[in-house]
Amino acid sequence: METFFSTSEKIKHIIKNFNLTKTLYVSSIIIGDAHTGKKSLARSLFPDAPLVSGTNQKEVELALKSYDELIITDFEKLVNQNILDFTNKRIIATANYIGNANIIDNTFAFIYMMPSLEERPEDVQYLKEIYINEASKTLMLKTDTLSMENITLSLKKNTKSLKKSIYTHIMKQSMQASDIEDILFNYLLKHLD
Repeated sequence: METFFSTSEKIKHIIKNFNLTKTLYVSSIIIGDAHTGKKSLARSLFPDAPLVSGTNQKEVELALKSYDELIITDFEKLVNQNILDFTNKRIIATANYIGNANIIDNTFAFIYMMPSLEERPEDVQYLKEIYINEASKTLMLKTDTLSMENITLSLKKNTKSLKKSIYTHIMKQSMQASDIEDILFNYLLKHLD
């Protein structure tokens, strides 16, 4: 089961509304920038629901015939959104943007807007700790030997850029002189005529 953490009031409101309507056969959509946690939120609220991607229209149509509860990611990428029948089904869709506002309004009973990480600073702090621990384990480093105070965090691409900025910082912190020499040698070899 996927877990989702947030102390953001906007996210708590979305979770509360989903929990109130969890037993109803209605369709809902979560719209927000890429890498804000839309899919993780949907998976944590509906752990038993099958997941299909809107990048494959046929797969979505087949899943709609087979299941009463379904998570559809990348809804904006579906070619023929208006032919989908969500009647008597619990559909949770995610989208990076609103494609056709009329179709969205007519198709979904509930429309939620997922805030970016820039709007959720308390969540950034939580995710920062998770990614520091993950990077330390992946790179087999001890966190007590690394300086974590002055990490320049990038939130341009939400969790994707946050994670990358932490990994980059930790890699720079853990480099030895020989690593720097290898980098310089490869760089100079490649870019110097």
